[in-house]
Amino acid sequence: MPETNSSTPEFAARPSGGFDREAVWAHVNRILGSPAFVRSQRRRDLLSWLVRAALEDRGDEITERKVATEVFGRSRDFEPAEDSIVRVEISRLRLNLEAFYATEGRGEPVAISIPKGSYVPAFTWVAGNAKPFAAVPEARPRAVEAPAAVKIAFVPRSEVLPTRRRWLPVSLLALAAAILAAALGVYWTGAPREPQFVRVTDMPGRQVQPSVSPDGSRVAFAWDAEGYGGFQICVKPVHGESVTALTSGSEPARSPAWSPDGRFIAYLQTLPAQSQAVMLIPAGGGTAREVTTVGTNVVGISWTPDSQHLVVPAGGGNGLLALFLVSVATGERQRLTPSNSYFHPAVSSDGRTLAFVTDRQDGKYNAICTLALGPGYLPAGPVRVLRDTISGTSVWPSWSADGQSVLFVKESGGKRALFRVPAGGGPIQTVAEAGAGVFAGREISRGRFLLVRQRELVFLARVPTAEGTITSPPKPTPLFRFPEQDFDGALSPDGRRIAFSSGRGGERGFWIANADGGDAVRVEIPAGIQARKPAWNPAGTQVYFWGAVDETAKRRTQIFRVAVPEHVNPGFRLQPELLALDGADDMNPRPSRDGRTLYFTSNRTGVFRIWRAPIGGGEAEAIGEPDDEWFRPIAEESVDGKNVFYTSTKGIRRFSLQTGARELFLRVDALALHVTAKGIYYDTPNAITAGQVLFQPFASGSTPVKYALGPHRAWTTLPAGGGLLATMVRNESNLELYTGR
Repeated sequence: MPETNSSTPEFAARPSGGFDREAVWAHVNRILGSPAFVRSQRRRDLLSWLVRAALEDRGDEITERKVATEVFGRSRDFEPAEDSIVRVEISRLRLNLEAFYATEGRGEPVAISIPKGSYVPAFTWVAGNAKPFAAVPEARPRAVEAPAAVKIAFVPRSEVLPTRRRWLPVSLLALAAAILAAALGVYWTGAPREPQFVRVTDMPGRQVQPSVSPDGSRVAFAWDAEGYGGFQICVKPVHGESVTALTSGSEPARSPAWSPDGRFIAYLQTLPAQSQAVMLIPAGGGTAREVTTVGTNVVGISWTPDSQHLVVPAGGGNGLLALFLVSVATGERQRLTPSNSYFHPAVSSDGRTLAFVTDRQDGKYNAICTLALGPGYLPAGPVRVLRDTISGTSVWPSWSADGQSVLFVKESGGKRALFRVPAGGGPIQTVAEAGAGVFAGREISRGRFLLVRQRELVFLARVPTAEGTITSPPKPTPLFRFPEQDFDGALSPDGRRIAFSSGRGGERGFWIANADGGDAVRVEIPAGIQARKPAWNPAGTQVYFWGAVDETAKRRTQIFRVAVPEHVNPGFRLQPELLALDGADDMNPRPSRDGRTLYFTSNRTGVFRIWRAPIGGGEAEAIGEPDDEWFRPIAEESVDGKNVFYTSTKGIRRFSLQTGARELFLRVDALALHVTAKGIYYDTPNAITAGQVLFQPFASGSTPVKYALGPHRAWTTLPAGGGLLATMVRNESNLELYTGR
């Protein structure tokens, strides 16, 4: 975006002022044709809808729920607390607009931005360029529909657009008048205050285990930036952007706890041999010191009100955890509880009660427990189980602001939510408006909560492997810059295009795109069919996949093929054809290396087995022997075209295309396989549970190599032995400030 002088007027989108709509739409079309927007139809649709609503004077309709239903196809029961699609896409749209104005949009006469704290576009006339319209008064600021992806309600103008560019400040009188009018309006009408959600952290990865400073202005948390367990302790203002890392290094640090006097932050540092150290560091940063060590991996520590002691879980005998009172000055320990797997301690603000979790209640359930504390914070009674909290998932207790109840998290209806229970026991209540996906919650002051909101991210990633050897665990790298619930992908043989399934747009679909995710085109599959296991032909001109088809209420799986042009763009229509294989259920298509034969799985004879058929047409032939009725084998041809390898209940078998002989290649319980020039990748039920894919080299005497990918749902090989393309599953979480009614 070009530099401007102090005479540049800025205003919100209010079309009644009489500016040139055609000029604005011409500007929008130039944005939509830029490289950053051409690659994302979702971003194009979002910007177009926002501008159209603003130009039609429908700014009050631009809410999170409205955007979700009208732009992204979400249903009318869309819950912002459970689905962050609008907040994520608005953040990406802001980045794309910045990139446009910093490059090809430098000479544009108007600039469009989405101010933080609102979804309503703001337009700015750039002095020195052509003037497309006259300035109109700035609209009154409006609240974003909860839970909005904002960090503060009103942000400095320097945060709306990059600070290196100079913009005329908004009139403080106008802003003050708008705020006052809004406040008086609420007072006069008696309208109830709506719940508000403010995003406190908006970084990638996981931000968890928050601890708020005594004055409520700052929060310490553990941040795993890449999602692979490398947590470090960070501090940031509750209302602000700057983040300070207090720890660094290869050893993870977690469970920060801010001392009541505000001077220190205690945390747990991972040590070798499955042990941890309780560490202490000044809240403003500095040198950390060790308080004591714990001979096992634990989570959660808590201060006493005098800032002189910590309550720490540690091994107490019989392989179970107990809670100990640890002197910060000397490291001396005093046992507080028997050994009954107690953890997640939380001391009340008056120091008279300790809340914690046990996972030994009735031998299999979690429960919240309390322990009365007397002088010196030592036990003044037995452990008490709050019976109404007994659940398989009750965790992370904390105290309410008034000290009368304990907050905790447990699953409800398959989703985690925040609950409260009276400290003396009694029925539990849901903090309902906090929504689902809450993995921890703390009440900062009455009605104000700091939440950890977690969501599942599914994305495609490259996984580098050195076939037959391994020096360190492979690190999956996201294939697309902006993952959008993408999965089950396959790259073309030349590596330039990809076929994949995705939840983008609010519903599952099958897409063809460039390898970086750009120029994505949705394949027009008949309603109700979900594409599975795509496979390219050797020429990269066709993609095969299978899906379930409804025929008179009977589910059948059949194979489809879609022709793919050399260059795709969002204007293309891609329509698949159903292959007439005449089977009862056909699935798992894999073209041969020369592209003339299609291998597939079918139960046309009553039992699933491997078949092959000429792609140009002809009779199908069974090449795999009948197996157990439940087993669905998968086949793939060797790179040299001489053999076909396929899974069976007895192991991976080899079928010679030259002699027709069958033999057992590897005795493993394989569920999937892919063949390369050097060997075979495969997985087993145990490997899937462990997040692994195995590789068996063809070289004589070789043993399988295990590649630890982490949690994943599907995988295939990259072209030319380049490793794996995996559908990875990762939990991401952010901190939110929630203010109730």
